[in-house]
Amino acid sequence: MNAYSQPATILCVDDNDAARYTLARALRRGGYQVIEGRSGADAIKLASELPDLITLDVRLPDIDGFEVCQRLKSVPKTAQIPVLHISATCVEPEHRVRGLRGGADGFLNRPVNDEELLATVNALLRLKRAEQEAQSRAEEAERAKNEVAALNETLRGTIRELEQAQAKLTEREARLRMAQRAAHSGTWECNLETGALIWSPEQETVYGLRGGDVPGDLTSWKRLVLGEDLKIAEDALRRAIAEHTEYHVEFRINRPDGAERCIESFGEISYRENGTAYRIVGVDSDITGRKDIEDALRKSEFRFRRLVDSNIIPVVCADINGITEANDAFLDMVGYTRDDLAQGIDWVQMTPQEHAAKDHIALEELRSKGFCTPFEKEYVRRDGSRVPFLVGGTVLSASPLKWLCFFVELTSLKQAEAKLREAHEKLEIKVVERTQQLATTITSLQSEMQVRRTAEQQLRELSARLLRLQDEERRRIARDLHDSTGQTLTAMKLTLSAVEKAVKPSQKAASLFRDLNTLADQALQEIRTISHLLHPPLLDEVGFSSAAQWYVEGFSKRSGVRANLQISAAISLSKEAEAVLFRVLQESLTNVLRHSGSEAVDIDFSTNAKDAFLCIRDYGKGIPADKLTSFRETGAGVGIGLGGMKQRVRELNGQLTVESTGGGTSVTATLPLAKCIPAA
Repeated sequence: MNAYSQPATILCVDDNDAARYTLARALRRGGYQVIEGRSGADAIKLASELPDLITLDVRLPDIDGFEVCQRLKSVPKTAQIPVLHISATCVEPEHRVRGLRGGADGFLNRPVNDEELLATVNALLRLKRAEQEAQSRAEEAERAKNEVAALNETLRGTIRELEQAQAKLTEREARLRMAQRAAHSGTWECNLETGALIWSPEQETVYGLRGGDVPGDLTSWKRLVLGEDLKIAEDALRRAIAEHTEYHVEFRINRPDGAERCIESFGEISYRENGTAYRIVGVDSDITGRKDIEDALRKSEFRFRRLVDSNIIPVVCADINGITEANDAFLDMVGYTRDDLAQGIDWVQMTPQEHAAKDHIALEELRSKGFCTPFEKEYVRRDGSRVPFLVGGTVLSASPLKWLCFFVELTSLKQAEAKLREAHEKLEIKVVERTQQLATTITSLQSEMQVRRTAEQQLRELSARLLRLQDEERRRIARDLHDSTGQTLTAMKLTLSAVEKAVKPSQKAASLFRDLNTLADQALQEIRTISHLLHPPLLDEVGFSSAAQWYVEGFSKRSGVRANLQISAAISLSKEAEAVLFRVLQESLTNVLRHSGSEAVDIDFSTNAKDAFLCIRDYGKGIPADKLTSFRETGAGVGIGLGGMKQRVRELNGQLTVESTGGGTSVTATLPLAKCIPAA
């Protein structure tokens, strides 16, 4: 069902023949006359025939639909024609926004349901008709005003003709007045004889209704009004008709969405010559927000009155002439009575002269800002004593100036401040004395700390020297064992061989010579092993990685402990760093063998951008918690092995970390590469 009594003409513009045919067929089935166009130029040309509505595709071959719409809306002749964009490609929110900002009255995305299309077209046509009716009414009002002006100059008819003209003028002025009131409300018209009801679109919005749900008579409207308020509205209408006064009432309604709203309704009643009321034209306004504000204001006033009457704090109302109202808390504070308040209390006379300037500043602040910043002052009590307090105020009325003040008595606070100042002064004296004592103590402690730091530095230097001497001694002993003792044993083997050849021994003697050779070989092997353990020559020749592999393989063979060595860093280190890492490895594996009882050990050597890491992890019984704590706090408590490792690592600004649980122990040496890389 279209929005016009005569079939409306719709211009359908789309370059897609199939889409245009489908759209035109749906519109014709809906009772509309359809003319068709294929391009933007067709749309502009055919729009001059003033169709009732235009459906406009966005993607046209010559001019896109957005620009066509803007051109049509810029021409007064076609500006009032509703434009409905329909598109299968421009479906994003920004396309819809662009179209609506360009003047389009609607925007649908393909595929379009026929019912949705017809409903949208009908709504746009209904909106157009409402605009035309509003314009027509405005023109009618303008014509009425012109008619009245002409009648005032020319009509000299009978009294009956004058009364009829006056009635028409009153009726039209009533409509104009109602239209002005309807700027943010809804208008309605009711035939009091038939009960027929006509609503404006704005009225539908006020009641939260759609076109199909709008009541067409008073009976339907009454169902929207809350039961207890319906009688109030009906009584107000009967009273206005009987007294020939303006209809004015407030009532509540229930919207279809369940929301309860408060409505204020005004109406002008029209009467026939015999005095019978036959029509009322009115405007309804949703005043729910105003009612909420009024209710909040009443509650706020109630809470404020409760605060004042509760006498929790002193409160007064005042103006330039004096105090106009005060609660008992204020009267008790200044020593006045209710009778004194009735006769008048002048706050200026109560103010000591030295505080008058503060009052002047506060008054200027009240005038300019509407409030004054809280400040301290004093009042002179009725008995002549003074009372200190903190006061703040806010304006109740700007003209004449009236304000509200809140007071906080400071007598107890001032007394406490005096005691606090006295205590503070005594404390300052004690602080000075104690500071002097502390300064003396600190000086003594600083001297002791300097001595201790010097001793600790000397101890570290001594420990480092001892470690260097130990390494040098190991190297010397290893060299002596390898060179002297090894050569002596070799010479002994040669001598034994020579003796064996010279004496032609018996079978028993030959067996003894073989045993001596075997013992000499064993002695040479053990000396070589001891020499290498004291200082592996590989450490000097090819570096830590090879020395570590040799040592770990030998350890595993000698001890039977499975040792897994993982070296993921191929980097050249200084001799000092390699020696430190090797001693950490050597001491850690010795501890694994002696103390942990672990059947396996994992060794990992790696680096990152800043540090080198050597981690030795066993799976034995671990270190007792008390000994581990002692080692972390003092560096002692677990023997000299870990202490020596820690000292060696510290010499290169590194860190030795020991973690131990019931599942084993891990020792990690971290050395900064800046101290480990050999100088170029």
